[in-house]
Amino acid sequence: MNEEKVITSSDVFTLRRSGDIDRAYKMAQTLMENPNHSEWDIRAFAWCAIDLIKCAKQNNQLEDVEKYITELKKLEIDESDEILFKHIQYLLGGESPVLKELAVIKELKESGKLKESAQKAKILYDKFPQEISVKRAYGWALYRLLFVKAKEETINFKYIQFYLDEIFSLGISNETLFMRCVWGSIVSIEDIEKQINLYQYALDTDFSCFEKSDYEPKSYKGKDEKYHEWPSLIIRILKKSLDSLDKKVDKETIITLCNLVEEKMSYLDENQIFLKWSVAKSYMLVNELSKAQYFILDLLQIKPKEFWLWNGLAETIEDDSKLSLACYCKSLLCQGDLKFNGRGKIGVIKELIALEEYDAASAEIQELVTYKRNHEQKIDDVLKGYIASNWYVPDCKKNNTDFYKEHSQPTVELLYKDIPWCEGIIGDSYTNDFGPMVSLNIVKNKSDSPVEIKVRKDVLKGIVHKKGTSIRAKINWTGYSKGEVLVIEEIDSDVTLLSKSGLVYRVIEHNHQAYIVTIGDVSVVCTYEDDNPLKVMDVVSVVYSTHERRDGSKGTSVLSWHKVDQNPPSSLIMDFENIVNVIGAVAFTYETNVFIEDKFVSQYKLISGDVVSGTAIRSFNPKKREWGWRAIGIQSVEQDGYKKTPKYTHGDIF
Repeated sequence: MNEEKVITSSDVFTLRRSGDIDRAYKMAQTLMENPNHSEWDIRAFAWCAIDLIKCAKQNNQLEDVEKYITELKKLEIDESDEILFKHIQYLLGGESPVLKELAVIKELKESGKLKESAQKAKILYDKFPQEISVKRAYGWALYRLLFVKAKEETINFKYIQFYLDEIFSLGISNETLFMRCVWGSIVSIEDIEKQINLYQYALDTDFSCFEKSDYEPKSYKGKDEKYHEWPSLIIRILKKSLDSLDKKVDKETIITLCNLVEEKMSYLDENQIFLKWSVAKSYMLVNELSKAQYFILDLLQIKPKEFWLWNGLAETIEDDSKLSLACYCKSLLCQGDLKFNGRGKIGVIKELIALEEYDAASAEIQELVTYKRNHEQKIDDVLKGYIASNWYVPDCKKNNTDFYKEHSQPTVELLYKDIPWCEGIIGDSYTNDFGPMVSLNIVKNKSDSPVEIKVRKDVLKGIVHKKGTSIRAKINWTGYSKGEVLVIEEIDSDVTLLSKSGLVYRVIEHNHQAYIVTIGDVSVVCTYEDDNPLKVMDVVSVVYSTHERRDGSKGTSVLSWHKVDQNPPSSLIMDFENIVNVIGAVAFTYETNVFIEDKFVSQYKLISGDVVSGTAIRSFNPKKREWGWRAIGIQSVEQDGYKKTPKYTHGDIF
């Protein structure tokens, strides 16, 4: 086993002489971390620091100069080492005025003299505007003032504005810790977006400087002793910046900010409802209504009962008063209290007038005016104008909930326009632990059998519950046969369900049950009546639905069937002639692996090596969970050189 090489001061000097100063310095740092470091270790470290100071000065990297000089100041160098001592004294005595001023600024800041620190930093910045260390010093000094002002009970936004203007003029908005601290203070100020145009600072920020943690919500323990989530720094920056926009801001700026927000959304793994709402409102400011509508529709699919979203959606609709009215009606259905939703009522009035439904408009006006008078609110000129109009009808009958429901119907198609309609039929009704239930047989794909989805019976409000009733629905699928029915309605036309040809391979007469295998290796079970019996080898046309079981396998339910006068499908039946292998009471053919049940084995006294010919049908083996072939009839058995022919029919074996 190789032992790890011990680093010595000699190794440091060797690397230094070779010109690899950075590695030599890191190695010297390691030596100094040892509490028992030697004088030679100190010397090695000092010479490395001297070399790095010289290099930093040549490159005008004053911040690095300060860093290494600080390291030198910590060292105790004996005057007996004349050369090293003189080098250090020269460097320390020849510190640049910038470094001296930075030290003063730092000292003032640390002693709590924040104004003096910022003033000194400003003077230095005016002298050395391109020096990065000076920019940082001034930036951090301003941040300290910003931090204090942000915590005051009464916010002086003039000061805040000045600090932000200065900070974002420095050109250091790509530095992670600095931006995190600055923006953390900004977004902590309540209603700052109403006072300051934050969008301009967001556009000046290099968001690539932020780290993964800045995009993640923070957990905190509330007064209720439960843990809650505080929105991420990024989502707060973006939302407050969007909310600082108004109609005075030029379109290009608003679009640029919206694009930035949309880009950053993909990195946010948290609730984005209010951020998306802010994006939608921003697009509405510049009449980008289709983009605003996209975001509001997305939100409504998550929050379909939020009245303010329906009001917002109405405002994105152009030249379609009927659809706008539908949105406002939907809003009033969600929130009918005029204390909160006067906007929805005014919207309904406006659109009813546009549609010349004056009686209904008059009823809405009466209700709004009554509310305002009862609550001592001003009746504006617009309302007064409506009342004075020739079409206004006093004392109209009040519009009820049914009125709003009827007129809100167009919202269904709008809200779920990207979700396709699926046709189907109503299936069986039953009751379980969840209450009255009903199965819906839905055609997800016309080339497949319908899928059975189970829903609460109250989903069928307004629809006849009769089995076989044709319907269409928009469904948010969450699994193969699971999903949320978003909207459902009865249709007049018959729904065509896929039928498949099948072959009866087993009959249990006392239960009136027939087992059928269909093309595609699907096994179904159906029941029959005495007047329409089924027997083995009957060909049927069967319609069935499928559903997913708890274990992930597919189950089937027969919806309808009828016998057909045709030959069995070639994929479901075959003739065979093969040597058999008898295993216990059953047998298998060698080449075709046809299963021969015990009745055949017993009746013909089959032994391994016999040649059996017969007819087999596709069959499912539940133990092996695989499809194969099962003999349903035997034509002959060759034993010891002669053949025996059975004297029974297919129907006799069951």
